[in-house]
Order: sequence, then C-alpha cells, then structure tokens
Amino acid sequence: MTRRPFRSVAAAAVCLSLSAAVAAPAAALNVGDEVRFAARLHDGTACTNADYDGQLLAIYFWASWHPPAIAQFDTLEAIAEHVGDQGVCFLGVCLDDLAQGDASARETIAAAASGAHWKHTFAQTTMPPLDTRFFGEAYAIPTVWLVSPDGEALWSGHPAELPEQLAGFLESHPPTVVPEASDDTTGDADDADVADIDAPSADPPDVTDELVAEAKRALLDAEDAYTADPPDFGAVLSALASIAPEAAPQPLIAAHGQRWKRMLDAADADTMAGLVAARDADPNAALALDGFLLATAGVDAMAGKDMASPDRVALKLKGAQRHADRDRPLEAYDDFLWVVDHAAGTPDADPALIHVLRFEADPEKMAAVAAAENQRKAEAQLFLAKGYVQNYNEDEAIVELEKLIADYPDTEAALEAKALLDALKQ
Repeated sequence: MTRRPFRSVAAAAVCLSLSAAVAAPAAALNVGDEVRFAARLHDGTACTNADYDGQLLAIYFWASWHPPAIAQFDTLEAIAEHVGDQGVCFLGVCLDDLAQGDASARETIAAAASGAHWKHTFAQTTMPPLDTRFFGEAYAIPTVWLVSPDGEALWSGHPAELPEQLAGFLESHPPTVVPEASDDTTGDADDADVADIDAPSADPPDVTDELVAEAKRALLDAEDAYTADPPDFGAVLSALASIAPEAAPQPLIAAHGQRWKRMLDAADADTMAGLVAARDADPNAALALDGFLLATAGVDAMAGKDMASPDRVALKLKGAQRHADRDRPLEAYDDFLWVVDHAAGTPDADPALIHVLRFEADPEKMAAVAAAENQRKAEAQLFLAKGYVQNYNEDEAIVELEKLIADYPDTEAALEAKALLDALKQ
C-alpha cells in the first residue's frame, strides 16, 4: 500500500468521534473502537454513521492518483453485488484535493463505483474530526475498514482480503437491517454534481423568528461555556447540539457554525482532550453537533451580499471596538453588524459575530442602541426644521417639529423641538 503524510485534521476521511479515550489526536484507530462520523456525500447530501445502524459497513479509502486503488473497484463492485442484499453497505472516501478539480476521481466514481449499495464522499467535504485515528501519523491506500452493525471497528486491510473477512463477520456480526434497493444516481454523476458539493442540497426551509432566536441563545451559551475558566465542554456540546436543524442553513447561524469549525480545527491538545471526553459522555449530543457543523459547512453566508476587503473589515472592527470602549452603543453595534454583513463566513468576521450576538442577547444594550438610533433620527429632523426657519418657511418648520415630537418624544432633540415650536407659535 502507498503511504502519504497526513496533511491536516481537516483533510481526514470522515468526522470521527470515537468513544475510547486517546492520548493525542494522531493516535491510531483500533479494532473494537466505536466509530462515529458525519460526511457530505458526492451528491451533496449528508450522511452519518447512524444511517448504517444495523448494517455492516465497508469504508474504502482511495485516490484517483493511485491506479492500484482504482483497480480494486472491480473487486469491490463484485463483492457489493454479492453481499449487498445481506445488509452490507459501502462508503467510498476519495482523498483527492477537490480544489484541483479531480475530474479523474469523478470519472472513476461514475464508471466504477455506482450501485444501490454504494455512497461516496471526498475527504475535504467531511467534517473536521476531533481526532485522526483512521490514519494515525499517516494513511495507507487502498484500505478498507469494516464497521459492525453496532458501530464497532472490526477490521482493516487490503480490499483483496475483504471477501474472507466479510464471510466471517456476516456470521459473527449479522446485519439486522437490510436496506431496500433504490435507484442510485451516482453513476450519472457529472462535473456539475461535484462542483456544487459545497452548496446546500436544497433551499433552506422557512424558519420562524423564534427558532433563530433560540439558535442565537444556544450559540451564546456555547460561547460562554467555551470561554469559561475552565471551559465547560459538556455545556458547549449540549448548547450547540440543541440548535434546530431547520435553523442551521440560515446565513447568520451558518456563519457561527463555520466559526466553530475553525475553532475546532485550531484547538490545542488540552482542548481536544476535553472535547473528546465530552463527546464520549454524550454520544447523541456529539452526533447532533456533527450534524449542525455539517449542515452549516456548505452554506454561503454571504449569498447576495458584497464581500469587503480584509483591510476595510479590519478598520471597521477597530472603529467598532473604539465606539464600544467609549460607550457609543449605536455606533459600535452598527459597525459590528456591518462587518457581519460584509465578511460573514470568513475568519475576519469572527470577532464581530460574537459582539453582535452579545448585543442582541442583552435587552439593556439593545434598548441603548434603539435610544441612540431615535436620537440620531430626531436630530436629523430637527436640523431640517431649523433649515426651514432660517429660510423663513415657518409653516414647514412647524410640521417637521410636530412630527419629530410625536415620533421621538423621549429624545433630547424632542425637548429642543418643543422649545422651538413654542417660539414659532407665539
């Protein structure tokens, strides 16, 4: 088998959450470990290990730049045709770099990896794993991993050894679910299918304001738990896992999901260990978190908006912080919101995302923002009324002043407007 250096956590084959404790992210996956994962499939849909509950799963790692790995598809196809109706499923994980196009990988999937019992993903469209134990320090291809109907890692090795291994495991770990045969669309894959893989597979569903508000509260709870001293990783997991799937494709919520993905990618060893322990303690929440991150990963948080340059975003962030330090809530909120509107989904917007979240979760802050906004509007209307006075158009000035007092009665500008109005009516 050919070995390549393991490129990065984000390039691992599948998003794994493994129940056994690990000493370091590079530890090897062992037979007997529990395997959990989430992946975006070749056709753009999502897939998790739960989809294979009750079935034997063969996960095949390959790459288009490795002819021996491609050659094994003939063997695997024959095996799939023979045992597929007995509850054995196949997941192909292509290690190609999607950024380079990988036309040969798509052609291989279309020509040699079709069938009702096959699904396919590219390594870079899966979620970033919390450890890389499928590969350890390096990965080898071609390799097959067998996962039991209960989600246990049973065996790994060369595809040529798979028939003998399957014969034994079908007897010792018989599948309890035999999926119905369905039309497979993978064989009809074309360049457009994979080109669109980072886009949502469907239009986001209608989401109520309450669902979005609940998602924002959960995100803030997760942030507070993560930045606590010490961090409460269980609370982080529970909060993020509680976000309704319907809310995940919303641009602002998706931007937060993508921010969490970057944070997990950059987590240090101590943080990683805490996250793994929390996931092991609550595997259902771990899977829900994987689903949330997967649902937000392909969303374009800037859809329909103009992206600002990093330099301009940095200036806005600096100005927003300066306004916040000087207790100017409206100016600070406006600038933070501008950054979110012009850089969402990028690391540049991450600080602003949290500031906006904290503003909107604090009734006193939002009341201060609303008051400052009313004062600003009232001052503009007062300026207009004074202009009418200076131009001897007192009737128009009176109309503007009366409207200002009615619309913004609690502002300082309204007090000045009342005094000016009294003077004009004398």
